[in-house]
Amino acid sequence: MKRGFTLIELLVVIAIIAILAAILFPVFARAREKARQTSCLSNTKQIALGFLMYIQDYDETIPGARLNIDGWTGMIAPYVKNEQLFVCPSWDGGGGWIVRGTACGGCGTWTRVYWGGYTYSNMRDNGTCINWNSLAKLASYQTPSEHVLLYDGTCPHGTPTTAHQPAHEAVRHNDGFNAAFLDGHSKFQKTRIGF
Repeated sequence: MKRGFTLIELLVVIAIIAILAAILFPVFARAREKARQTSCLSNTKQIALGFLMYIQDYDETIPGARLNIDGWTGMIAPYVKNEQLFVCPSWDGGGGWIVRGTACGGCGTWTRVYWGGYTYSNMRDNGTCINWNSLAKLASYQTPSEHVLLYDGTCPHGTPTTAHQPAHEAVRHNDGFNAAFLDGHSKFQKTRIGF
């Protein structure tokens, strides 16, 4: 005589599968976000290298965020040759252009900026902003390896409270964010401490 599963045995098996799924799904989500974090770190590194190439071509001059109609991305795009680099894989806003005259969360009025979740901190070492009429030279930075250049952010242009501390940072990668520094290196940051 053939014996099938009882209802209770079937429910126990379903319950075990549900418990295992509840345990594993957050692990899978965290692993997927770790992959996005790594891709984003690569983006920030490549953009930072694009900045350094721009700086070398323009007589060691740090670009201002609004010197180009397309913002800082318009100045760096010829050096990275891939517009997709300007989009953080975990940014939920999608890629696109901010229209002329749009104000962005206290960042002032912009012309046209490709916006994908990265904030450019165009600050001098003393904490003042680089403008079109007052550019800064790379040699004026005392500690380029500590100077934040670009990071996961909520606005195309950040105005930090100090030269080494970002403003508008977006904690979107496993309780932290990626940052690129003026010497070209990038790293994952858990907190703002250390900037």
